Order: sequence, then structure tokens, then C-alpha cells
Amino acid sequence: MLEYSSISYDLLSYAKQDVMLKNSYIDFHMHTTASDGFLSKKFLVNFLRNKPHLISVTDHNEIRKSIKIVESTNINIIPGIELGANDGTELLVYFKHEDELEEFYRKYVEPNKSVFRMVKTKKDIFYYLDNLVVYDVFISIPHINGYAHKNYLNKKYIKELIMQVDAIETFNKPMGKKKNLVAKKVRKEFNKYATFGSDAHLPQEINDFYNFQLHELEKLNKLNENILKMYTLSYILTKHTKYFFSK
Repeated sequence: MLEYSSISYDLLSYAKQDVMLKNSYIDFHMHTTASDGFLSKKFLVNFLRNKPHLISVTDHNEIRKSIKIVESTNINIIPGIELGANDGTELLVYFKHEDELEEFYRKYVEPNKSVFRMVKTKKDIFYYLDNLVVYDVFISIPHINGYAHKNYLNKKYIKELIMQVDAIETFNKPMGKKKNLVAKKVRKEFNKYATFGSDAHLPQEINDFYNFQLHELEKLNKLNENILKMYTLSYILTKHTKYFFSK
């Protein structure tokens, strides 16, 4: 289940517009044609038109599409980047101000990009964390229990890393149910906020995550409806019991 109630209000304040979480398409992790994805600005504009939403474009060590969408569309977006270190560890970094994202990218990411691997840079993850402290940012660890080199729980420094971030991505659509449950458990253990996203690279993956969210909201509404019925029934039974014993 998507952890709407564990999303930080601080992160939500970075958005261009206010959003009602449980009635909107929420996606904090996706990739466009600026990195290894096939999502275009045109597709996102058309897909999100007339849908309440909040997204973040988080391309690998790249910000062109994120900045372009912020500046040239009405999409409700948080400026972001998926930052990759020299050992493959990644962070989702969300910026309150797009000019700060541009400055950080220009100073610390662009000079250290790898010519061989799009998802990696030449610096370790703590180099970036040290330089992010002067910016208004919200940091989440994506797919913390991912596959192969993206299983960060195997890193010797993982606890130190968790202590320096704001959130754990507790639902990543390509990850299996068990892996997402482990991520949720880690979030709770360290008392962090949650983020979630499609990690989409293709338009169909955005559509799939949208339909998944609709299904999740239907289940949540049904659960709340059943809880209300239980409380109502309990209240009625209590009233009848009191009436019976008062006679």
C-alpha cells in the first residue's frame, strides 16, 4: 500500500501548486528522454491534463527536462534529480527552488559525470551530501532493497547514509512486493518519511502506475467505509444494551 500519510508536508511545500494527496496522481520518481527514459514533455503534459497531480522528474545525473518542465508548463512538479555516486548508490534529491538545482548541478554534478556510465559519477555519495547541506532540499533513498548493485542494504555505510536523509522510497513500481515491504520496514525502523514512484521510463509505465493508484485508493476508501460501519454498529449495539439494562 502507498504510504500517503507518511509523506512529508515539507516536501509537498516544494510543489508549484497545492495538491490533495488521496485524489491525485502522485509520482516522485520517473525518467525522461534527457537520461535513459522515453518520457517526453509532450507526453507528460497530455497525460496530466485535467488530472490532479504532483510529480518529480528525476533523471540520472541530469536536470534539463526537470528544469524545462518547471519553467515552461503548468505541470505541478518538484524540481529533482536522481544522483548517482561512484559505487552505484543513488539518491533522489528534491529541490525547493529550481535555480538551486541548476547551481548544484553545475558546481558538483556536471564536472563529475562519468563518460562511461550514465547512472554513476566520479564522487562518493557523502561528497554530495556534504555539498547539499546549504540548499533547501529533501532527500530520499530509492529502491533501498533493489536488485544486484542497487541493494544498498549491503553497503557498509548504509546506516550512516540513512541517518543523513529525510526519507526512504517505500514503493518503487518495478520492485516486487517483498522488496517494497522491506523498504517500508526500514523506513519505520529509522523513523523516516516516505516517498514513492513509478520509476517509469516508458509512457505505459506511467499509465500502469496511475491505474495502480486508482486501485489503491478504491481499496483505501472501502477500508474506511468498513471501519465506519463497524463503529456505527458498535455504537448502536451499545445504545441498545444500555436501554435493555436500564429497564
